[in-house]
Amino acid sequence: MIVARFAIFDLDGTLVDRQSALSDAVTGLCRTHSFGPETEQWLLTELADRAHAADFARLRAAFGLEVAAEQLWHEYVGLMAATSA
Repeated sequence: MIVARFAIFDLDGTLVDRQSALSDAVTGLCRTHSFGPETEQWLLTELADRAHAADFARLRAAFGLEVAAEQLWHEYVGLMAATSA
């Protein structure tokens, strides 16, 4: 029996609208934590091309947030996965 495995890479946003997913995920994250509009705009700007866990450490430092950067990162990844599905 032959099993074929493949992966699809959407590098240009043809299959998934990343900007819409980003906006939805950031809005959800900000609502959950009652972050203000300046925090939301920072996230939209900083994560526009790509997001990394380190971005959430910078966010935490920039706005003096009490929520752990790792927690914010995991919440963001979960929101992105849910909005992209």
